[in-house]
Amino acid sequence: MTNLKFILYSFLFILFLLFIVQNYSTLTAPHSLHLNLMLANLETVPLPFYILALTLFFLGFFLALLLSIFPKKKLKKELRDCRQQNRELEQRLIARAEPAPRSASPQATPAEAVKNNPQG
Repeated sequence: MTNLKFILYSFLFILFLLFIVQNYSTLTAPHSLHLNLMLANLETVPLPFYILALTLFFLGFFLALLLSIFPKKKLKKELRDCRQQNRELEQRLIARAEPAPRSASPQATPAEAVKNNPQG
């Protein structure tokens, strides 16, 4: 299985390198981003396309990471609360349960009862 993964990753890496070599001029051509508001016209300095693409990729990655942290923290707190409640309920159940009363002597079987009874 590890050999198959190695072959797959090697193939993807070669495909990636081939893509970069074939599109080198497009990836290095300078581009600038524009934002035209009514009050202001904003524009970035010309940057190579690959820098813009990598920047936007990492911004999206970190935004998704930040947005996934809050629900995860909420679920962890809820899980912690449920475990604490479970411990408390188990302790209450143990405290409520009383040991069964033991009889002074074990019950005799019918054969022993006849044997021990002199009238029988």
